[in-house]
Amino acid sequence: MLLRCSGIRKSFPGVVALDDVGVEVRAGSVHAVVGENGAGKSTLMKIFAGALQPDRGRIELDGRAVHIADARHARELGIAVVYQEFNLVNDLTIGENIFLGRMPRTRARLFVDFPELHRRARDVLASLGSPLDTAQVVRELSVAQCQMVEIAGALSQQARVLILDEPSAVLTPHELSALFAVVRRLTQRGTAVLYISHRLQEVFELADRVTVLRDGIHVSTRPVAEVNRGRLIADMVGRELKDEFPERRSAVGEVLLQVDGLTAVNGSCRDISFQVHSGEVFALTGLVGSGRSSVLKGIFGALAARADRLQVAAVRGPFANPRQAMAAGLAYLPEDRKKEGY
Repeated sequence: MLLRCSGIRKSFPGVVALDDVGVEVRAGSVHAVVGENGAGKSTLMKIFAGALQPDRGRIELDGRAVHIADARHARELGIAVVYQEFNLVNDLTIGENIFLGRMPRTRARLFVDFPELHRRARDVLASLGSPLDTAQVVRELSVAQCQMVEIAGALSQQARVLILDEPSAVLTPHELSALFAVVRRLTQRGTAVLYISHRLQEVFELADRVTVLRDGIHVSTRPVAEVNRGRLIADMVGRELKDEFPERRSAVGEVLLQVDGLTAVNGSCRDISFQVHSGEVFALTGLVGSGRSSVLKGIFGALAARADRLQVAAVRGPFANPRQAMAAGLAYLPEDRKKEGY
């Protein structure tokens, strides 16, 4: 067993986040950890990563008890985490981010050896099957590419345990398939992967074993081949769930959003028209690069756009900026919260 914890307890003022939790993670396997929001998944991962200290409990690595003092110590032990919120420096290159804080130096130790840095970065990315240019600035990357840089940075530190915290939250199906291929490649090399997800389909497709947490308590750990979706859901919520997707009963009412002839100034979307009524969920779909995000940004005033008509309830647009859109009653949850959140 590569990584094991037992009797882990962690409390915060007014709440017990983890209570007597134990998990065993094997080398060369994907171990999924699932549970509802607030189940304690991220708290447990932060303890493994050295970001939090448990109130009590025992952690073993290779059968020996360890006290993970902080994030640096976790990295030295070979434990790396890729969080939902990336820890990248946008104005540095991919290569510089992969070796941030550990950049190779010239023989005189006075300057960064950039040719050697990019050579090492290319080697790490090649091992992941990634064609990224190490000289490209991170600010120019997509969310999926940023995630790849984070994983490459973890592996450049010789990580033996890789923790992926909700990695699929903002990925397209194509990007998710690429991530799965990377994870499988890592496990073939003996890396243990702790995979945190709300999406049970991913668990059945990728994981070897699955642990369920509920309200900070360990409920079950089973081989994925021995459990079905219904059993996992029942473990997560504490009861049998007959209607996973209950029948919708909301009534469709008046038009709340009217869009006619919306065109982005940069040409990323043209002549878009639709209506959204109260009480309905309106889906906007398309391939990557089709202009979905541009439409939403244009409506929200985050992208310069013109329209024959743009109206939110009784308020007419287009909106010059997000502040005007929010005042009209619009809210926007972007793909990348850190870069594009308003």
